[in-house]
Amino acid sequence: MRQEQVARRFWIKRSCPRCQAVAGKKCVVDANTGTGTVSKIPHYERIEPVLAERRTEAECRQQTPGPYDIACPDCGRPPDERCASPGGGVHRSRVERAREAGR
Repeated sequence: MRQEQVARRFWIKRSCPRCQAVAGKKCVVDANTGTGTVSKIPHYERIEPVLAERRTEAECRQQTPGPYDIACPDCGRPPDERCASPGGGVHRSRVERAREAGR
């Protein structure tokens, strides 16, 4: 269920386009008048924008290359291989090049 995917603290900050419940208030059952009993779960229209933002953020993260997605200019290691540095970390130039490729 969608209401289990989004914590209350995220959807309660928005007003509901279906029942016109203001931010900070729970949705109501009678969507036509905005009055009535308080619903136990929020309306789908109130949760969907939060889920859409999360999908967009996840897509952006997937498209951004990491340092191991490119070859290292310092030690010449190919993508998906660790750098040949004494500390076992990533060379700074490899990280910078990955940031530039992500822009």
